[in-house]
Amino acid sequence: MGLVLDISAAQTTLCGTLVITDTTGKYSATNLTGWSTVEMGTSDTIVINDSSITEAELIITVDGVATTIDLMDVTNWQTYTPYTEGSPFDSSTDPDSLTFTFTPANLGLSVFADQHITVEYYIKDNLERETDNDPFLIFLYCTVKRLYHKALAMIPDKYQCVECNNDFIDDVILISGLYKALKEAVCLGDTATFDTLLEILEEIFTLKEITIE
Repeated sequence: MGLVLDISAAQTTLCGTLVITDTTGKYSATNLTGWSTVEMGTSDTIVINDSSITEAELIITVDGVATTIDLMDVTNWQTYTPYTEGSPFDSSTDPDSLTFTFTPANLGLSVFADQHITVEYYIKDNLERETDNDPFLIFLYCTVKRLYHKALAMIPDKYQCVECNNDFIDDVILISGLYKALKEAVCLGDTATFDTLLEILEEIFTLKEITIE
């Protein structure tokens, strides 16, 4: 079997950076599609050697606009090419720790808005063998997550029982249910439901004046 790439993605606490991590793993008896340092005898195995990788890039599409990021110097796997805002590669050549870190400016954005984006991860070696992966779907909802936590933190200041009727507690219960449903949509890869719930949550936070300073 040949190399089949896999990634995970996360945003930092303040939503200012997007971190994409290669989770392909090393080749083993239980991971036949992982990175290998030697030729495994198959026609489509891409190995990690000096000069073996001739192309490596991420293609990140946000709002229909694709940005291609060249990940490394194409002449040497061990040498990384600095990107405009600093090198996206911030780790060693160990395939268990390949991490790419991006700011909004790297993708021509001012901020990372909550939305779903697609990421293509592409590798080609010096024998013209290349990976053939479907695009990865990445869900960004860091801002809504922060607003949800802000709403929870506001409960002690907002709670005042007047005839056992507290609207803010009801609001938080509603927000909690919608936020849980949003995370379920992420797990299912359901973009339509994710977009709908995201819009509803954003409207509620605006209406209830729940903001992040």
